[in-house]
Parts: sequence; structure tokens; C-alpha cells
Amino acid sequence: MSELKKARKMSYSRVESSVLMLPDQANALGNVHGGELMKLMDNVAVMAAMKHSGGAAVTARVDELVFHEPVSIGSIVTCIAQVAYAGRTSMQVKVTVYVHDLKKYTEPRIALSSFFSIVHLGDDNRPKEVPGLIAVTEEEKVLYKAGEERYPKK
Repeated sequence: MSELKKARKMSYSRVESSVLMLPDQANALGNVHGGELMKLMDNVAVMAAMKHSGGAAVTARVDELVFHEPVSIGSIVTCIAQVAYAGRTSMQVKVTVYVHDLKKYTEPRIALSSFFSIVHLGDDNRPKEVPGLIAVTEEEKVLYKAGEERYPKK
């Protein structure tokens, strides 16, 4: 079996990216546009899927975005993505966005969360098989179950 076909631990796919929110990313009230946050989420989701699959990946679907906290100019936003479930050619990637608004609170809070359906593509731009996924910790097993429940059934 080739290296890319071997199952990988869930933690292998984890990607974390932080960005300072600037005025050009916000509306007149100083709140960051949802589209700006979704773009950040999409980027980290695809990166996590690429790490797991070992190649190109594209977004096929985004579950509803759930906004938990507003994000303001000057806040530090951290997006964390991890493959939650791997099917035959696609993956469910959980993305959580944390906001650290230093003017309002000292600890980061969850601002948004969603699952992204990402498809692995081969050199011919056709769906390509992905490695299996191994959930090790109890938290990963819960995440795996959540991803599996969202995975499209045929």
C-alpha cells in the first residue's frame, strides 16, 4: 500500500492560522464581514484536507455558519481546522474560529463554527481516494462521529 493510502491520525490534519482584523475587512459599524471570516475558514479547511489527502482539495459544501460572538476591528482571529471524517474521496472538516478581542475580554472565545465538505482531486481534476482516518482521543472520537453524521449518504 502506498504512503498516501495509509490511514492517518486525525491530529495530523490540524491547521491553525491567526489574523489581525483590519478596517478594510469590516462594515461601517466596525464588525468584520461574515464573508471575510468564511474565506479564512475555507482556506484552513482546504489546508487541513490537503494535509490529510496528500494533494489538491476543493470545497464542495459548507454547513450553516453559526455565529457565536461578533468580531470587531482590532481583534485577533484564530481559525482551527481538522479533518473530522474521511469518506472515499471526500472529507468532513470541522472549522472553529476563535476571536480574541483584547478590549473586551482576556481569553479567546468561539466566534464561529462549521463543517466543510472537501473533495480530494487527482492530477486529472477528478475525485481521488483519500486515506482513512484514525481517531485516537475521546475528543477525536466524538468529532469523528459528528463528521460521520454529516457525511452525505448515497
